[in-house]
Amino acid sequence: MARGRMLNNSISRSLKFDQLPDDTCRLLATWIISHLDFRGVFYADAIMVKSLVFTRRSDITDEQIEDTCRQWLR
Repeated sequence: MARGRMLNNSISRSLKFDQLPDDTCRLLATWIISHLDFRGVFYADAIMVKSLVFTRRSDITDEQIEDTCRQWLR
């Protein structure tokens, strides 16, 4: 299994990424990458996403995670 993934620098020029509503949304979009499986799949459950990606962030709610994931689909 791969030990890591490389984040392409084209993300800094991405219009879609730039149009995400806030920095929490952008942060989750980048931090979740290291948790994806080899097919790019991760849990579709906000509680699992928060507990695995934002383990130590008590200021982010499950509802924020759900909203963030919906923003990615727009």
